[in-house]
Order: sequence, then structure tokens, then C-alpha cells
Amino acid sequence: MCQDKIYTLHFVLERKGDRMWKRCRTPSAAARYGAALRLEAERMQQMEGGLFPRYFGFTDDPLPAVCMEYLPGGCMQPLSTFDHREMERQVAQVLERVLHMTEVLEQAGLLYWDIRLNNLIGRAGADFRMIDFTGAQMLGTAQTFTRGPAFRDASGQALWDGLGCNELRRVLALRTLACELLGLSRGEEAPTPALRRLLAQGARPAYGLCARTWLDAFCQNL
Repeated sequence: MCQDKIYTLHFVLERKGDRMWKRCRTPSAAARYGAALRLEAERMQQMEGGLFPRYFGFTDDPLPAVCMEYLPGGCMQPLSTFDHREMERQVAQVLERVLHMTEVLEQAGLLYWDIRLNNLIGRAGADFRMIDFTGAQMLGTAQTFTRGPAFRDASGQALWDGLGCNELRRVLALRTLACELLGLSRGEEAPTPALRRLLAQGARPAYGLCARTWLDAFCQNL
């Protein structure tokens, strides 16, 4: 499993056979992330295997830590195929599986938006799994999320309730993942019209657009 900057600063990973401990590195990290680690362990232990690592428990002795399944292999890499049809198909497969993962998490009461290649273990086109839920929010506690005048009415009031907020963030997160998967830098265009439409519609999603409708429209045009 990969370790990004957050892991390096705040956590240490300790592998023991087919299990792994994710432990707070310092008392200050424990004060900041201990409660989140406990919540992560409680919620993720309810999950069935196949989409996420299996979780086995939590301890706070000597510092907060969760015990989970060790996943061999590295983070998902950007697509390397030069076949545009295959590229579209793989983007659709990855986004569909990740969307399903976020829906399963939401059914368990967790909102999760840190969707990026670093948090996906495995290859595109395979049964990859999602990791790192310490930053997930409990359903019903997410703050209202607004971004720019297009998402407010003439008086400046937010245009959506919590459900609309969740769907907006889901679309934006999936779009960001698609850009990362395609290896696109800021301002760079996707290589096919279908992918360009997908990214354009996800950049400023209309109020009421749900992530599944947005993704289904893309998949139907492949």
C-alpha cells in the first residue's frame, strides 16, 4: 500500500503477516486523528470484503491504531493505452466501480470524497480496492458545500440541501479522478469527444444532477 504525505507526517504502517496496523505516529497525531481512526474501524468492520480492506479492530494502546487486511501491490496508475476506445471503456469501468463504492459507504453512514489514484490499490480493469477512510464524514454532519455563483440564487442563497451537496461533491470527485486517470494537467483536453463531454459536464454540474445519471449518460455513448 502506498503512503502519501498525510501518512508520512501523521501515521506509520506496520505489516504483520497478512494484516497491517495503521497507527498514529505521535501524541499530537493521536489528538487530531484518534477519534477518526476509531470511527473508521467501527464503520469499516461492517463492510463485506471485495471493495475495501477487511478491518479487524481498533486500539489506543499506546497510540490509536486500526488493524486491517494487508493489500499487496501498488496504487492505481494513469492509463497507458493508446487505443482511445479502450481508454474510454477503462475510464467508465473505474468510475462505475468507484461510484458503487461511494454508494456502499453512504449506505453505511459514511461520506467519502478523497477519491484519487493514491487511494485505489490495483489496476484499472481489475478488481481494485479503495483505502484510507480516516477523513470520511458521518452522514448528516457534512458541511454545506457551495462553489461559485452558478451554485447560488440571485439573493446569494445556496441552491441545494444536504442531498444535493453530496451529489455535487460526488460528481466533482469522480471528474477529478477521471482527469487523474487520463494523466491530464490543468487546461489539457481529453483525447476523445466522449471524454471531453464527460469532463465538461462534471466541471460545473447542474443542480439536481446525480452522479449515476451523469456517468450513465457517458457509458451509453460508448
